[in-house]
Amino acid sequence: FKQQLAQLTRTHARAVAVRGKGLLLGLELDGNAGPFVGRMMKKGFIINAIQDKVLRFAPPLIIEKEQIDQLIEALDRLLGE
Repeated sequence: FKQQLAQLTRTHARAVAVRGKGLLLGLELDGNAGPFVGRMMKKGFIINAIQDKVLRFAPPLIIEKEQIDQLIEALDRLLGE
């Protein structure tokens, strides 16, 4: 999960850095992260924004790789808009 988020920082200028350990991770953006929360919720993903610029991910421990891949794909599309 962390590696996939790090890949987003290399492909999207809006994604600045990845923070955290294990599954509790954050993706720092170059601007307000708030709008991403609602847009991701419409796609079925529950995330939140902290410190105005960080998207926080706290998935359950039973999350499957396929679900992480779906989240990364949706986030990749939003960052590319």
